[in-house]
Amino acid sequence: MVKKVSGFQIIKTHLKSNWKLILFLFLMALVGSVLVLWILLLGGEDRKYIAPWIFEEKISHPSWGTTSSSISGMGLQYSIGLLLSIGCVAIFSILSLIFIFLTFNKEVKSTQISIWLTSPISKKNIMLFKFLFVILTLFLIYLPMFFSIIIFASLSYDADKYFINVFAQLIYFFVFVILISAVFSLILTTLSDKVTLAIIFCVAILVWMFFTSIIISFSHILNVHQEEIEGTMVNVYTRPYKLLENFKYIAPQSLYARFLTFSDDKYTIDPTTNPNQIYKVATLNIAKTWWLVISLFINISLICLIEALNLKIVNKKDFNI
Repeated sequence: MVKKVSGFQIIKTHLKSNWKLILFLFLMALVGSVLVLWILLLGGEDRKYIAPWIFEEKISHPSWGTTSSSISGMGLQYSIGLLLSIGCVAIFSILSLIFIFLTFNKEVKSTQISIWLTSPISKKNIMLFKFLFVILTLFLIYLPMFFSIIIFASLSYDADKYFINVFAQLIYFFVFVILISAVFSLILTTLSDKVTLAIIFCVAILVWMFFTSIIISFSHILNVHQEEIEGTMVNVYTRPYKLLENFKYIAPQSLYARFLTFSDDKYTIDPTTNPNQIYKVATLNIAKTWWLVISLFINISLICLIEALNLKIVNKKDFNI
């Protein structure tokens, strides 16, 4: 007689069989996150900002008179941008692909999935809890990044202004990772008898994301030339490859909105107690707040729809058992 199992026992079983891999990835994420964020602390300035900054100081010298110097920094948003970039989304997507294969396709190929199928739990619940295991695993690996960024951001001088944006970006990142994982799960389920082809499709999605990201980045290249306006020579900036920005309409990562985008040409003065020292801090640039809300809703809706379709397909498969 087959012992009755529950959905949570499926998660528990997979955690036990994969705990070494999960622990290794957890530690790698912890070390990587701390190292990337620690770069921010290597600067000599007392204040650490989330936003890009410029530090200006007037120095008086008996012989040379008064001179001024300035240094600039990208702020914590640069480190966060690296950790929560499309490249990192791709890494988590590859991890989801690996865990979906280990917990589903590998079991189908070896007929181990029959252990679950001969239990009272339904096919839909088997697949649902396997997918929940993948999401839980990705979340455990994500935790070091999440808390490292939270801690560093909370210690920043402008945390009162932008901490909520940092938190929102952290949440948005993981929602988008779940979306990509749901797409991969659907592909691997639909093509469970053609795993190689399924993996090719998944890799093709990641390659397309990478390719379109590069193309879109070219659209922001600036070309500068001088023109005479009302008798004065001024620098005029143009974007010769602006049309390439239209690739965003067919790029999956367009659904991954940015909460930490700062204007490179707009700085506000943040004075210090020393009259000879000032900080200039870049201002946040969120031109389309409505898109941030709508895209999040689209992401969550797509996750639900894709997973519902996935469960429906699973319910109709016999897995040759």
